[in-house]
Amino acid sequence: MAAAIMALLADQTREEIRTGAMATIGLSIGVSFAIAMVLGPWLAAWAGLAGVFWFTALLTLVGLLVLWRWIPAAPRRRRHRDVGMDRQQFKSVITRPDLWRLDLSIFALHLVLMAIFVAVPFRLLNAGVAIEYHGLAYLGIMALSFVAMVPLIIVAEKQQRMRLMCLVAIGAIVFSLAGLGLPLSPGYWLFVWLFVFFTGFNLLEATLPSMLSKLAPAGAKGTAMGVYSTSQFFGAFLGGTLGGLLAHYGGLNAVFYWLCRTGVVLVDCYVADARTATAL
Repeated sequence: MAAAIMALLADQTREEIRTGAMATIGLSIGVSFAIAMVLGPWLAAWAGLAGVFWFTALLTLVGLLVLWRWIPAAPRRRRHRDVGMDRQQFKSVITRPDLWRLDLSIFALHLVLMAIFVAVPFRLLNAGVAIEYHGLAYLGIMALSFVAMVPLIIVAEKQQRMRLMCLVAIGAIVFSLAGLGLPLSPGYWLFVWLFVFFTGFNLLEATLPSMLSKLAPAGAKGTAMGVYSTSQFFGAFLGGTLGGLLAHYGGLNAVFYWLCRTGVVLVDCYVADARTATAL
């Protein structure tokens, strides 16, 4: 779906406005994620887990209606090297250490996100938060984390501290996962750890594509973004499975413990990445 949307957008936009159009799609993805975090628990409390899937099916039908009625037909096929996959550039993209470290980062980020939400709802229940109020808890945490993220992004962009902010974000995620894994923490600490986690998550989600656009060669940005997006979705795919296996065989604490180790590996990658440090 993502690949088809990007290709259609490339065909429908001029090169001068294509970057802004891509940014708009990225913004809509982020907003939809935040809305889903809030709406999902409320919908499940009202209509049950089956209701969540029926609602998703309804949204799919709405998407088909929008595509049929309001999206113009694609023109003749064109090649857009700035947004499309170029097979001749593929090898050079996947063998560059600075680029595959970004691919590894977004893979691990979404793997961790999907995996912890195997355990976080149970943590909220243990803290006394009823299922119907989980959406409200996510709304407050997400809103505060977005506010906390803004000055960090300003520092990253204006003062050219992109790599440092990535290390700060990864460190925040590792720190929060370690805190979430503590079995005896008071209930209010759960919200503190989740706030720290989502501040780091949102900061990485915003800065990694910017780093990729700066590091990727001009003629291979589309290929680099394709590999990056594939890594992102593959991480989300594996995250739920891994989280379920860890929770089943090791308990909820094992989920946070092993994901914490994943974050430590990312820190090592960035510290050792002299090439990225020089480029940024």
